[in-house]
Order: sequence, then structure tokens, then C-alpha cells
Amino acid sequence: MKLYFIDLDGTIEDSKQDMSLCVNLVRKKLFLPEFEIEFVEKFVNKGMDELYKNCFFDYIEKNPTNYHVVKNEYEQCYFNNVCVHTKCYEGIPEALKFLSQNGKIVVVTNKPEKISRELLKKLNLSNYISDVMGGDSCAECKPSPLPLQIATEKLAFHDKENIFMIGDSEGDVKTAQAFGVKSVWCAWGYLKELTNLKADIVLHYPLELKNLI
Repeated sequence: MKLYFIDLDGTIEDSKQDMSLCVNLVRKKLFLPEFEIEFVEKFVNKGMDELYKNCFFDYIEKNPTNYHVVKNEYEQCYFNNVCVHTKCYEGIPEALKFLSQNGKIVVVTNKPEKISRELLKKLNLSNYISDVMGGDSCAECKPSPLPLQIATEKLAFHDKENIFMIGDSEGDVKTAQAFGVKSVWCAWGYLKELTNLKADIVLHYPLELKNLI
């Protein structure tokens, strides 16, 4: 039995367009000028906090409490539009089905848990997933190892030799290292090169995930 922790954005699917479009939908609702999509996309894989601070800086600067307005408005807008353009990377459904038949899969993402579960449902992947740890599921998020620790305790799985952390970012590799499990870097995702870290395993195509058994 193996336990597979796997990132969501940039690993299972590409959600840049939906997340970026929701930024402008919320900006429009708040009577703010829209941004170029290319500008917004630079922040969609840096965590929700960075997205809010960089894409609504002009609104938050007026009053720091506006941060919570932005957060609430964006999360509701994104939940309602979570899978308009978002698609799985080719081979992901087959790979996740295979892994789920040979172990447990837990999605670990910095995206809010409610939104993450809705997205997995829309992508028809929920049946393969044992649990979801979102950015708001516990007190800390990646690259903290806390979400992994909590998930392993819930599943009563403590054999770290058979635990993998799969993702496309340096944060995912750091999370694996902090928790003491194998890091798997996905070269098909948002980050095109690991510059400061070395992953234990590098995969170039989603179907290569099947080799982790």
C-alpha cells in the first residue's frame, strides 16, 4: 500500500484561465478596472494570499479590511465558475484511477478546500481521491508539512518509505523534504524548471505517474 499526496493546480489540471477571469469578474463588481490576463496569470500559482494582494492591491490599499471583502467575493465567484475552461492534463484521469487502485490519493493544495472539492467533482475525479487538504483545511499550508501530517494521521498511514508528494512547484518539493517523504516533480506543470532544488523523481508526462507503484 502506498500513499500519494498530489498537488492540484499545475499538476492535475490547468486552472490559470478560470482563476484569472474570476479576478476580473470581481474587479468589475468592485468598480475597479480590469487587468490584462497575462498580468493576472503571473500570480495564480503563488497561493491565494499572493493573488489577492497583487491583483487587488489598489482596493486593499484604500482600507486593509477590504482584503476580507476581496477574499469572500473571489472565493464565491471562483466556486461558481470553477470549471468553465479548466481541464485535466492528458492522461491524468487514467493515472489517478490506476494509483487509487494501488493505494490512497490525497490532494494537497493551497486552493480553498471547498473550491478544490468542487473542482475535483466537476472534473469527475472525486472517486479516485481519499481526502483533500486545502489551503484553509488546517492552520498551515504548503510548504509546511502540517497538511501531510494531519492527512497521514487521519488515514493511519505512517510508512514514510511508501509516501510520495507529487507536484509541479518548488513548494511541493519543499513540502516533501520537510515531511521526510519522496518528492516527485511534474515537468508538465506551471514551473518549467527546478532551479534551487532537486526532486527525488522527475516525471515528464502524467501517465508516468503509474510508475510510482
